[in-house]
Amino acid sequence: MERTREHDGRVPPRAHQRLRRGRTLEERRQERREALLAAALEVFGTKGYGASSIEEICRRAYVSSRDFYAEFANREALFNALGELLTIRVYRALTQVEVPDGPATDLPRTRARIAQLVHVLVDDPRVARIAIVESVGISEEHESRRRAAHRLYADWIQGYVGAEMAAKGVDGPQRRALALALVGAVNELIVDWIHTPVPERCTVDELIDLITEVASVLLLRSVH
Repeated sequence: MERTREHDGRVPPRAHQRLRRGRTLEERRQERREALLAAALEVFGTKGYGASSIEEICRRAYVSSRDFYAEFANREALFNALGELLTIRVYRALTQVEVPDGPATDLPRTRARIAQLVHVLVDDPRVARIAIVESVGISEEHESRRRAAHRLYADWIQGYVGAEMAAKGVDGPQRRALALALVGAVNELIVDWIHTPVPERCTVDELIDLITEVASVLLLRSVH
C-alpha cells in the first residue's frame, strides 16, 4: 500500500506552509514582537523617546519596517506596549513580595514592599527612565494610560491598608487622596533620584528609607 505523505516522514503541504525554519508563523511573530520590545527598552531607555526612531529600533531588533508595522501601528504603540509590560512587572513586585508577618501597616512590612518596588524600577536604569521619566508628555492618550496606572497603584494601596485606615476613621475620599498622594510622591522622589548626578545621589537603601518615611507620614500615621 502506498504510504501517504502524512506518514512517510515528510511534512504535509499545509504544515509546510505554517512552518519556517522549524517554527510556526505564530512562534516567529512572537519572537519578532519580543525582539522589538527588547530593542525599544534599550533605545527608549538610553536615548529617550523623543530621540528614537522606528528605523533604529528595527535595526537593533533585526526586524524589517514592514514587520514592525505588522505588530505596532506606530512608535507610540510600541512605547505603550512596553509600558504595559513594565507596569505588570512593577505590580507583581508589589503584590508578590514576601513580607514579615503582622498588621498591614507595620513599618517593616511597608519597607519590604517599597524596597521591592524601588529595586524593580532603579536596578535597571532603562526601566526607571521609561516607566517614570519618558512616559510624561508623549500624547493625551498616553497620559490617560499613565494616569490609569497611577490609579491602579492607588487602588492597590487602598486594598492593602484601607481596612486599617477605615477602622481609624479615615473615610473613603481621604483614603483615596492619601493613596494617590503616595503614588505621586514615590514617582517624584525616584525622578529626582534619577536626575541627581551619581556622585551626589543617596544610596538605593537610603532612597528606600526615604520613601518608607513618606509612606509612614501619608498612610501609616493616619491609622495610629
